[in-house]
Amino acid sequence: MCRRTAEGEGAEIDFRQSVSEAENMKWIKQARGTRDGLLVTPAGFTSTSIAILHSLLIHDGPLIEAYISPLFKRDAFRHVSFVTKATTAKIEGFGIRRYAFAPRKRTEIARN
Repeated sequence: MCRRTAEGEGAEIDFRQSVSEAENMKWIKQARGTRDGLLVTPAGFTSTSIAILHSLLIHDGPLIEAYISPLFKRDAFRHVSFVTKATTAKIEGFGIRRYAFAPRKRTEIARN
């Protein structure tokens, strides 16, 4: 779904997934200057990882934060996202359709 939407927007997708905070930080840092934008779904790191936040703050392109369900419907301690301090846009509550929205949102952000 995401790849098909991206192709329609003239974008190329590079998927990465890891439960390792260090691995995610490495990928975020490697993307600097080499990617038009990043879509991040930080999962459990959303409300716990200052290190992921710091990695995202050095990225030089649009950053989109996306979640299957809204954060406000989760446990109270998960309502706060550290990641949001670095992101350009946030998509939440659209289930897996969020992956179709993100490439379009990246294009909109790049135009503005």
